[in-house]
Amino acid sequence: MSLPPQDMPPRGGFPPLDHRRRLPARGLSGALLLAVGLAASVYGVKISCIGRDKRHAWDAEEKRVRFFMVPLLQAEEDWEMINNATPMPQPVYRTREYESVVDIRKLKDQ
Repeated sequence: MSLPPQDMPPRGGFPPLDHRRRLPARGLSGALLLAVGLAASVYGVKISCIGRDKRHAWDAEEKRVRFFMVPLLQAEEDWEMINNATPMPQPVYRTREYESVVDIRKLKDQ
């Protein structure tokens, strides 16, 4: 059995391969992208903190206003209740005390 012919390298060997990538630089560098991302994050946190402080100040002011408005609102509610209230009939309970008072009044009238 004979072996098939084998390819051999050329005399002196193959030329060296150029394995470096020679691509043009496109876009921003990684350090610049990192710096821009950090700057955007810091700016966003700053704006968020300013908004939070404004919201807390607004809430504190609203609480103060409500605190000082309570007596006025209560007085207005009392005034409306007095002016709009209809006199409710008082129930008369027939108890022993009531009957005894009625009996005493009857005796006094005689």
